[in-house]
This record gives sequence, structure tokens and C-alpha cells, in this order.
Amino acid sequence: MYSFTDSDSGAVSLKRDLPHTITEWIGTTICVSSQLGLGIAPPTHITAFQPFFLDYTMPYSIKRGEVVQLKVSLFNFLSFNLPVCIWLFKFISNESVVLLHN
Repeated sequence: MYSFTDSDSGAVSLKRDLPHTITEWIGTTICVSSQLGLGIAPPTHITAFQPFFLDYTMPYSIKRGEVVQLKVSLFNFLSFNLPVCIWLFKFISNESVVLLHN
């Protein structure tokens, strides 16, 4: 829940980052005024869109030595091709990383 304070113009702006997926968000606002009563704004739509992104599916859990499938999907809505290289890393500790495959 968000709580806003009155502004002189009566309008309030809120800036937030949207997820990196193709998603449509629908929002509405309800406000209460001691002088004017209840106000309900009509729904508004926001569409998040990114023209080039990767989506991956990870298993819920993995046991040591288990072979797992990692599904990676690339979405390119651009009018041209882009080269892509995916690298797998093994984290030894918080400060040490090893490249598994080149």
C-alpha cells in the first residue's frame, strides 16, 4: 500500500521500475477527502516491454552431482540480429568465480 500527501496541483507522481518482461499492469486509485468525500479514479494501463531479453527456468532444487536441464529462451523483437554468448560460472566463494565452459 502506498500513502501519498496532497500536492498543490492535486496530482501525485510515483516512479517505479517495471519488470523486464512483456506485461500489462492495470491500476486504479481510491482517495478520501474530508471535504469532498470518496473519489475513485478510472483504471489506467501500463505496458512493460523490452525489445531484447533472456528468460531462463531454474529447477527448484539440485543435488550435488545431479544432471539438470537449464532452459534459456531468447526474445528478440528488434529488426536486426544480435550475437549472443551464454557462459556458465561456478561460484567458489563470494569473491571467487570459475568459468565452466567457453
